[in-house]
Amino acid sequence: MPYAKCPNCGDSFHLRVTENLDEWNAQFPQSSDGIRYIECFYCWKEFEEFDVVEVLRNSEPELEGVSLGDVGAIVLKHSENEFEVECVNSDGTTKWLNVLPRKNIKYVAARSR
Repeated sequence: MPYAKCPNCGDSFHLRVTENLDEWNAQFPQSSDGIRYIECFYCWKEFEEFDVVEVLRNSEPELEGVSLGDVGAIVLKHSENEFEVECVNSDGTTKWLNVLPRKNIKYVAARSR
């Protein structure tokens, strides 16, 4: 049974290959370290407004207050690769509101809609 690891978030997951396994292995080869790197659904999924996302990394030093693991909601899609995200405190006030690149966030299924 094939397993893979997401190069963005580091999650490992099982894949159910229903087509020809040899062709699939040729299309998604294992790397030299023996791991098959394939983007997971949560990093690959196209975002919509109000989707809940988690911050994977903050590569933009000017984004004060944005921390690894913060959870927020997409309030506006600027482009395919930039999203305005709002993170709120437990009392409902805004912790931060920033535009984040797609590579820095992933979808959180359990909390969306």
